[in-house]
Amino acid sequence: MSVVIRTEIEIDAPIDVVWHVLTDLARYPEWNPFTVQMDSSLKLGAPVKMRVAMRESWKLRQTEYVSAYEVQRKLCWKMKTLPAFVLGAERCQHLQALEGERTRYVNADEFRGLLTPLVMMIFGRDVERGFQRVAEALKHRAEQVQAKSNRSGDRAVG
Repeated sequence: MSVVIRTEIEIDAPIDVVWHVLTDLARYPEWNPFTVQMDSSLKLGAPVKMRVAMRESWKLRQTEYVSAYEVQRKLCWKMKTLPAFVLGAERCQHLQALEGERTRYVNADEFRGLLTPLVMMIFGRDVERGFQRVAEALKHRAEQVQAKSNRSGDRAVG
């Protein structure tokens, strides 16, 4: 069995600004309401240590591993906790440049394996809500960074 949880949003900021916000892991606590802490080198195969706010009062610690990294295009990580036939998941975040210095952000997590129905029953709505909140927060943060850059006349991000 396979289930994909997916969100998509258009951001009024160029792709380089959105990519910078997405990969500046140290600043996740400042803007990301779902993945409230991240630590990784983002090199292929590297661990991604996270604290995920599954529910308001419960933060889950997870370690996953970078499975794809394509600058300004795609960032993915996946679980390696259980054998894939039992439970596997891979989250990919894609960016696409749009006209007018805008960016499309797509966030998708594919869950596979025998435990998928149970995981969806327990966490499915939390993941859906969390992904929607991440998309909205990324949009807000990247647009803030871009507005600040426009005011200062710089192309700097951060």
